[in-house]
Amino acid sequence: AETVRPTTYVLVHGSWHAAWCFEPLRPLLEAAGHPVIARDLPGRGLNARFPSAYSVQPRPPAFATEVSPVASVVLRDCVDAVSASIESAIAQGSGPVVLLGHSSGGITIQAVAEALGPTKIKRLVYLAAWMPPNGKSVLDLLGSPEEADNLAAPLILADPAAIGALRIDPNSSNATYAANARAAFYADVPEATVAQRIVR
Repeated sequence: AETVRPTTYVLVHGSWHAAWCFEPLRPLLEAAGHPVIARDLPGRGLNARFPSAYSVQPRPPAFATEVSPVASVVLRDCVDAVSASIESAIAQGSGPVVLLGHSSGGITIQAVAEALGPTKIKRLVYLAAWMPPNGKSVLDLLGSPEEADNLAAPLILADPAAIGALRIDPNSSNATYAANARAAFYADVPEATVAQRIVR
């Protein structure tokens, strides 16, 4: 009889996060017998650097103009990193993987799936994730009529084209801004989890 291999899950985080955000999910998948790969995307997580303006309160004018340390990280870098993890898993005996993307991770998994194809990707899972049509960016979508009630867009505090990233202020001293950020990103998340966030 043919041996049924457990499905490997590859989990891709979104903006302002890292692999740590999947720690509550990982043990559930592993308990069901599934190998799990959750890695930091380039420039995120353990490799993250913050703009110097993040360490200054009240926020200086440079907060809105300082180029992000991840400005040079492009989609291709993220696709290459995730693809390498999948190729490694398959080389070690995994079958096609389930590829999950959270938030902006949806853009990455879409590009990975297009690059690797259905022989290596069993299924795509979009978890509150973006799936822009070809030729459109998240900024295009945020400016569309369908996103008029999006709670995140008003939180962006710098011109993305100028700084090379979407910048919000997770430690804002402005109570209204902080409450709006909580509502936009963590409305149903315990406060202890919110405190672990990593934001660019």
